[in-house]
Amino acid sequence: MLRRVRAQTRAAKAAGEAGPLAALADAADVLPATARRAVTRTAARAASFTAIVSNVPGPPVDLGLLGRPLAALYPAVPCLDGHALTIGALSYRGRLHVGVTADAVVVPDAVDLARDLEQAFDTLRVLPAAREGTPWRERARRRRPAGTATSRPGARRSR
Repeated sequence: MLRRVRAQTRAAKAAGEAGPLAALADAADVLPATARRAVTRTAARAASFTAIVSNVPGPPVDLGLLGRPLAALYPAVPCLDGHALTIGALSYRGRLHVGVTADAVVVPDAVDLARDLEQAFDTLRVLPAAREGTPWRERARRRRPAGTATSRPGARRSR
């Protein structure tokens, strides 16, 4: 499945389908925050998709609230008008936290989807570690600046 998604993404990029949206994103970078948000909302409404998947690196330090340590951070990516599903992933304290938000009318089985994601992550967690020489690891190493720390191998996510 991942190979199929990767192939489809490559084909779309090669065909230039992401070009107009990428140009709009580049142009929005020079706008003030208020204008940037308006452009982003307009572009998202015009786009032909119903799901948003977002991953965000979390804070590199432990956080607290009112003197108590924060054990987990779960993302909540809002569903824009006309979009049915959002999935957000956020790393924090060596774990991956995932939040699923859905329009209940369009995606009535969002809880089942979240459980399926949890089961998939559990499966990945118990699989043997990937070989060191995989192509994606080599690409990541080449892109990473020298001296940059990597994530902990075998880190587990929260439930």
